[in-house]
Amino acid sequence: MSYVRNLILVAPRAFLLYVIVAMCSPQAWSADEPVKTAIGATSIKCDDTGHIFELCRDQGQVYSEAFHRAKAEKKTLVVIFGAEWCPWCVSLHKILGEPQFGRKLAREYVLADIAVYQGKEKLASGESVLQKIQEQAHYTKKIDGIPILVLVNPRNKKTVILDTAPLEKNTKTRKGHDPKKVLAALKKATRKLR
Repeated sequence: MSYVRNLILVAPRAFLLYVIVAMCSPQAWSADEPVKTAIGATSIKCDDTGHIFELCRDQGQVYSEAFHRAKAEKKTLVVIFGAEWCPWCVSLHKILGEPQFGRKLAREYVLADIAVYQGKEKLASGESVLQKIQEQAHYTKKIDGIPILVLVNPRNKKTVILDTAPLEKNTKTRKGHDPKKVLAALKKATRKLR
């Protein structure tokens, strides 16, 4: 009888303790931890559904696909380098995707969002794309913050890197950009790409 009593009283507590320890371990909640599959291969658990930036993909691949699409469609590539936690990055993405601007912009531009951070850690593949863009544009100034707005003509590879600080429209309750300033900056930069 004591065996059954122990099984009923102790086993649930042990199981609960096991679940708590398992859920508190980094492997239980980290999207970047390797997981062994059934056949023994290692894969990465990652889900960027609902996010602006495709963190589960190599950022070089994201850029390359957008570049080739812009080239095929004879459009200018607009790249936002940023992070999910950055309110200005989110603002810029929303402005460029808003229906009132999005349809107009879609006629001339292909948009790509390149992550340079995953959480608060720098993302190597995004940093690599940014470095290549800076070299392509012969951009020697130090980039101190995000977002970074870049326009690329995929036919002649001319590149313009825009400082987004002058495009901001911040209030006490909202951080973001002025849509009119963003559109004017895009038009001005596009002329430089010809």
